Amino acid sequence: MVNYKSHRYIDGRLKWVITDEDGSIINRYPTKEQIKAAILEEYSYGKKSKEKLKGRKCCICGNADTYIDSSGVAHWSSHICDKKDCTRNICYDCSLVGYHRHNQYIIERRKRKICCICGSNKTYVHPNGYHEWHNHLCDIIDCTKFICHSCQLMINELKTQQYLLEKRKGRVCCNCKIIDMEGHDIHWLNCECGKDDCTGYICSKCWIRDYHRLPDSYNSIKKSNANIRTGNLDRGTNCGKAIIDQAVVAKVHNIDDLNIKFDNFIYYIDLQHDTYGKIDVKGSTLKSDEWYFNNRRKIDCDTYFCIEYDLNRNNIDSIFIIPNDGWICNIMGMRIVKNPSRDSKYEQFKCIS
Repeated sequence: MVNYKSHRYIDGRLKWVITDEDGSIINRYPTKEQIKAAILEEYSYGKKSKEKLKGRKCCICGNADTYIDSSGVAHWSSHICDKKDCTRNICYDCSLVGYHRHNQYIIERRKRKICCICGSNKTYVHPNGYHEWHNHLCDIIDCTKFICHSCQLMINELKTQQYLLEKRKGRVCCNCKIIDMEGHDIHWLNCECGKDDCTGYICSKCWIRDYHRLPDSYNSIKKSNANIRTGNLDRGTNCGKAIIDQAVVAKVHNIDDLNIKFDNFIYYIDLQHDTYGKIDVKGSTLKSDEWYFNNRRKIDCDTYFCIEYDLNRNNIDSIFIIPNDGWICNIMGMRIVKNPSRDSKYEQFKCIS
């Protein structure tokens, strides 16, 4: 008796098994030697006899032979046609001919496609040669049922604009109480004033008018620098917090602020000291029992002065003087925990507590 090897699902996994001539499994767990000695089964599913294998013929050319690969598997393809004597099989060569014909038919069909909107017969072509056509149905009598990729993008954009118009209708400005009836007359921004009757939106005119009233307006660099020189600076802004941090260190060590000295408020070095060299001052507010300081990851300063504030930024909790060398230059940021459960690597740099 000749033994065959076949792929079957055993215990939910695809494994090699030993079968007989009818395809029945005779050994579910064969060894490697038994698998090598067995012949590859041409049918892997169901019981099919050798007589049925011998009687297979191609429906197109009538040959009983087909391509057999290196593992011994004969390549046949399923086929259904209107012939009375259809064998329902075609050989490997005839299947390749049909595949190329199908591809040629698809290419010719794509060439005949015309966009229903712009009337063009061209569309976006992917690097792999695929033509990007989209299905389309409308009430036009001579509708081609296709649109090109550019028209599809235009339709998507129009739908997005229509959705935004419907969403903006009826919005009320929190300041001037103007109502947008059409949905496209006013440019809206979010409002977080905290009032009881706040609508959540503010029109662009009110936003610009209130924005220019701020003492530290990012819309005017000259105005921002003038506010720093005159002291008319909001301590809640990022620029105001940085100036306060630099002033604390400059007053303690009795040194000049380089930003004020050089009249350059974007200078990358804040202070200059005989012992600490070039100083970059950083401040952080307590959040989730920890302070976080960004690291420049550059060797353009010699020392970091890290000032830790309380939750409301009214009092200084501690100050760390960290040299910018060694492993400090390679980290993204410095995270210092208020009450660490183990020894902190930043504890050696702590000077004021």
